[in-house]
Amino acid sequence: MKQLSLPDTPRPRGRKRKLRSVILGAATRLFAQRGFEQLTMAEVASAAGVQKATLYSYFDGKSALVDAAIETLLEELPVLRPLDGSRPLRQQLIDIGLQLQELAAHPAAVSLAIGIAEQRLSAKQLAAWQRRYEEFERFLAELLERHCHCEDPKQVARLFVLLVVGDLCPQSAILDKEPPRIERAVDFLLRAYPAVQLKV
Repeated sequence: MKQLSLPDTPRPRGRKRKLRSVILGAATRLFAQRGFEQLTMAEVASAAGVQKATLYSYFDGKSALVDAAIETLLEELPVLRPLDGSRPLRQQLIDIGLQLQELAAHPAAVSLAIGIAEQRLSAKQLAAWQRRYEEFERFLAELLERHCHCEDPKQVARLFVLLVVGDLCPQSAILDKEPPRIERAVDFLLRAYPAVQLKV
């Protein structure tokens, strides 16, 4: 007699995805507070409100959890928002500077800096983080090429990023997250590379 096969019961994918997100959220918060090395899987499970066994059903171990948390942090980093091209060049540069400081001081960037200090980020992850800054540098270089007298707009854009955020240490951006620092950087750049009339 032929046996009837029952259709596969669909898995609760939405719930599983949501629980994974809850675990990663708890892990990234704890990593920001305590660092990657000090944290235990038991603490992450407790913060996520799950059993340790449940945590291991999603991640093979702490290393896999840390990698997933770092990927989540990289996705959370702010991206360059469009600017109003009709505004004066000085104001556009200030707007970019504010966005750069927002990126440098973002909680995800702070956690990633901890990961760098603990040597937890892979070369691929470091490159992904650097690409966020390169996006700003490319945009700035194009803006400067159109509006200013400078031989190497890419180099000037890189200098501007350093003037605005200091370095990639999040504390420098957090302690001085204010328009005067950005305005000083913009004024320095425009004195060194004066704006020119746009060619029609």
